[in-house]
Amino acid sequence: ACAAVFDADKVLLVDPSYRWFGVPHKKFTVMNDLKAAADYLSQCDDIRLRRIAVKLAPESAYARFKLATRYVAQKQWEEARAELPAVERLDSVGALAYCLKAALALHERKLDETVEFSQKALEHGWPVHDSGVHMILGNAFAQQGRMKEAREAFRTALRRSPEENSAQAARRAIARINEKIGNE
Repeated sequence: ACAAVFDADKVLLVDPSYRWFGVPHKKFTVMNDLKAAADYLSQCDDIRLRRIAVKLAPESAYARFKLATRYVAQKQWEEARAELPAVERLDSVGALAYCLKAALALHERKLDETVEFSQKALEHGWPVHDSGVHMILGNAFAQQGRMKEAREAFRTALRRSPEENSAQAARRAIARINEKIGNE
């Protein structure tokens, strides 16, 4: 995220973190301060802040998805499921809704659905820098006994710049798989 400075009919992107004026992004979306604050709060670990984000931007698929993922992380399954209809309604691309469906299906041990929803999330443009859906897919494959596919999903998760906790989980999963079927 960066700031946009308007001068008549021109806009100049300003990214203070990189000390850059005129950022050369080819594609960008200008948000108002309220939407920008909601997006920021949606990324915080504190569930209270994610709830505030939804209140600030109730029509944001991203804010609702991020709240639901925090519920999933805290094993508050009913609360996560309660967000699904809003995410489905608001997610024009579908990737967020499919990822949430995959996480819920994995919890319910509906492994075929987990794989299907994870693959649909990827087909519908899941962000390439996010490892979440690959972790879900790897866990589903592992539970199905599809160890080579599971290992590849976890390796992909590692390449997607995951948070350190996700990276450690992926490394542990890969190590367990390697113990079972050997290294490749």
